[in-house]
Amino acid sequence: SASLSSSLSSSSSSSSSSASSLLLQKGGVLGSSSFLEQAMDVKLGVGYNHDIEVFNGGRLPPDEAIDAKPNLVYIKVPKTGSTTMANIVRRLSVHHGIKNVADSDINTWVDEEPGAWWSHSEYSEMKSKIDALQHPYFSFSLLRDPVTRAISHFQFFVMYCKCKCDNGWEGCPTENDFPTTRDGIEDLLMRYLQRGTTNFRNSYQLLYTTTTGGEDVSFETAVNNDMIDLRFVGVLERFTESLVVLKEMLGLSLADVLYIPAKSAEYDWGDAAEISDGTLAKVKALFNGAEDYKYIDAASKKLDMLKADIPDYENKLNELEQHLSQAFDACSAHDIYTDEQQSCLDMYTAETLASNGGFMMDLDGVEKYAPLSEESRRKIFPAGAFSKSTGSFELD
Repeated sequence: SASLSSSLSSSSSSSSSSASSLLLQKGGVLGSSSFLEQAMDVKLGVGYNHDIEVFNGGRLPPDEAIDAKPNLVYIKVPKTGSTTMANIVRRLSVHHGIKNVADSDINTWVDEEPGAWWSHSEYSEMKSKIDALQHPYFSFSLLRDPVTRAISHFQFFVMYCKCKCDNGWEGCPTENDFPTTRDGIEDLLMRYLQRGTTNFRNSYQLLYTTTTGGEDVSFETAVNNDMIDLRFVGVLERFTESLVVLKEMLGLSLADVLYIPAKSAEYDWGDAAEISDGTLAKVKALFNGAEDYKYIDAASKKLDMLKADIPDYENKLNELEQHLSQAFDACSAHDIYTDEQQSCLDMYTAETLASNGGFMMDLDGVEKYAPLSEESRRKIFPAGAFSKSTGSFELD
């Protein structure tokens, strides 16, 4: 909007002051935000749903609600929309005074609790640190269709990074010998996917998120032996649905979970626009019966159960997607890794408060929202959520 554009051209300090004033006038309905220094008395997590079951069954203990300020632990399975989700964790952590560990990895950890941590590190590698936390923790992750995740993994780590981002691969061509035709790239894809053991390939996401990380663990064994210590498991292809559930579980405001998808790059199939049907069929055959399919199917079924516990769920989903679409148009020009994008989203929030009195789902409003068009939904989802063999991948 014109007012948004003019507001963004002013200094960040004046923007913060303006947003703070608006929120205080509205009674702090969005919860406490660090960019609102005067709103520290606002109770956090007032919308927390104590009746929603966590992934492994049972109810989330009351002391793990966001108003108790738990540690947030996000296990970033590669190529599952994890850069976009990590940025959401960063945003909600800042809003609620939770110390966040930016650009974290296996060598960094929460040094002041409550803290937020996210990394491309397997759960089993971090288990001792997680177990040693003094505050309660809320651990979660995202999964993705194994076939599209594997293709995206190849496109990023091999074709884009030339094997330099994945601790190398002994079968990787030299930089000057990379294939430039689809046939050559597809041959390289199949060789890459067939590296290691069958369990490594077919249980990649399961092994990434279990407490043991053992290659011989089936999904059934992991569930029966409590090896999946995650409060919530979302699904990339159902990203906004997952986000509504996560928001409700933690009692967050819609403003806490506004985001712009991470930057992405297009798949490289050489002299063709997409993978051939024949090679795609071969990739699917590699993952036939994979444990990861059992894992994602269980997560998807659980997501359906969680949705059923949320009053007026469909309208809340439509409202979130409508605001994400409008925020994308207003703020996507700003880099995801800069404060400018977050300031833009904060100003979008302030203007929504000024014009509408707040987000309807935070106010128990009755306004009904229509679903977004398919085209609009595509722009607000992380890269790869819609694509099967073409499309793009997140640059993380």
